[in-house]
Amino acid sequence: MRFLLLSVLLAACSPAPAPPPAEPVPHAVSRLTPPAEPRVPDFLPPPFTADQIRDAMPIGTTLRFERRAPDGSGFQTWTVTGSTETHATISFQPEMADGTPLGAAAVRTNAWTDLRDHAKFDASKAVASDRPVTTEPGTGPGRHYVLTEPTKGGDVVSELDFALTLPGPPIRMSVRAPDGSLDHEMILLERRSP
Repeated sequence: MRFLLLSVLLAACSPAPAPPPAEPVPHAVSRLTPPAEPRVPDFLPPPFTADQIRDAMPIGTTLRFERRAPDGSGFQTWTVTGSTETHATISFQPEMADGTPLGAAAVRTNAWTDLRDHAKFDASKAVASDRPVTTEPGTGPGRHYVLTEPTKGGDVVSELDFALTLPGPPIRMSVRAPDGSLDHEMILLERRSP
């Protein structure tokens, strides 16, 4: 009897056996569409490599542009004032038609790759074609880009012409407002190398 009582007491003081593991509860299957991955644009190849631009625009290279707009024209001379393997420093001097400076020049330093990428356009918004262009030295091979940027008011359309023998900025660029009117246009008037 004592043995039975001792067994009952020991059993009462022993920890209870662990319950069997719970059955896994299946998760509800989501019927929501996963968020769309952001679109990674495909780019049209730019007309020049960074190295081609660097080699064609040594220190002392000067480009003179005319900017035309409905509210008037203006002129600007760009001069390469510094150059390294990776970067260019360019002075942007606004001028009168006769070349008289208007105020102080703005000076900016950019990577050659950034200058190259100014002509790197999203292929879903731009088209490119090869066609001749006329520059100060004459007519030669060129690349023409048409870039269409949607806005709330309609499409803004930019056209750019690059002379493939003159690595650097476009020799002509025009931007048209959604109603088709000219917003502004830049034309290369002169390009001099040192």
